Amino acid sequence: MTARLRFTEYLDLDLDAEMWRCNRCDAALISARDLYKRGCLVYDRDPREIASILQDAKFLVFPSEWYETFGRVIVEAFATATPVIAAGHGAAAELVADGVTGFHFRPGDPLDLAAKVLHLNSHPPVRVQMRAAARKEFETRYTADINYRSLVAIYRRAMAAYRTA
Repeated sequence: MTARLRFTEYLDLDLDAEMWRCNRCDAALISARDLYKRGCLVYDRDPREIASILQDAKFLVFPSEWYETFGRVIVEAFATATPVIAAGHGAAAELVADGVTGFHFRPGDPLDLAAKVLHLNSHPPVRVQMRAAARKEFETRYTADINYRSLVAIYRRAMAAYRTA
């Protein structure tokens, strides 16, 4: 019996063969190891390298079907002016302004995801607008200075609440 992880209704990762497989017809689709070597998985890389990869990307696909607590990778994409196609629920839907900084797709709907990817890939002027909006979103809400001021304000409110309690 092979060890397989289901990622979507249609896509499994066969851990023994290191292959992405269609779980409808069991066809081997592409080598997971080759994708990793080409930089398609970036979780254990130096942050400067990740920024370079994101900057060169046309867009980022954030296909999580889980309710993420915070989409750090989305904010990292915005920092490099990279639009995001994200599942339309949870934190991802709150971070990505649909049609502005990227697109939402219906969670669990690979056809909707594919339509959004094809649309953004085939409309360079839309990508240019979304790139500018993504960078503006980062500069408005997620820079270190903005986060520092926000954190200090939270501490001040907590201290004031403590004093009055």
